[in-house]
Amino acid sequence: MRRFARPAIEVRSLQRSFGPRPALGGVDLRVAAGEVHGLLGPARAGKTTLLRVLAGAVPPSAGEARVLGRPTGDAALRGRVGLVSVEEGAAYQAISGLENLVFAGRLQGMQAGTATDRARQVLLQVGLARAGDGPVAEWTPGMRVRLAFARALLTGPDVLLIDEPPIGVDGATAAAVRAMVSSHALSGAAVVWATRRLDELRGLAGSMTLLAGGRARYSGSVEALARLALAQSAEHVADRIRPAA
Repeated sequence: MRRFARPAIEVRSLQRSFGPRPALGGVDLRVAAGEVHGLLGPARAGKTTLLRVLAGAVPPSAGEARVLGRPTGDAALRGRVGLVSVEEGAAYQAISGLENLVFAGRLQGMQAGTATDRARQVLLQVGLARAGDGPVAEWTPGMRVRLAFARALLTGPDVLLIDEPPIGVDGATAAAVRAMVSSHALSGAAVVWATRRLDELRGLAGSMTLLAGGRARYSGSVEALARLALAQSAEHVADRIRPAA
């Protein structure tokens, strides 16, 4: 993994539409190398669309999106951007976790031996070394979440994009995933973690962007938004408490 002096992710006035429906309506975003940035918002806020643009899966309709100094989708970014998407990156159930990762490595251009060695390394990293040879169909939901992270980490990406992983399936998986993400950021990677839950970002992300309706409604620290949300919630409750007669 290479250290990157400029912001690893730079998004300016990004727009993306699917037919007449705008999914992103002019989003700005900057994420530095070594930073975990939270992307918070409800369903249909534009989180997945933004991550797919950054991963090069869909092009912008307007505006600019650059990763590691290059336009998203540039062939030179192959293997340098990892996307954790449990739904889109569903594993092949009939084969083992190891075979799934080797296949993914081969698609990335790795030689068979290199892909196998790297697959075993990331299985160990995510705590699946003993289970990697069994068919994925027999795995628990938490194990499949870990496999999704293993697949994204296979190439040692400089940018890691995480799209709402169900880490609440068990406490051990949640702790392991957070430790993996923190470690990868400490090694110099830029991380964007998309979620609907503010509590997932506390103690993990230093900065965050709140998306709603395809637009950024807040950009700043996680703790500042948490304090604001708590204050508003307390005021909301107080308004509904009537004095005793």
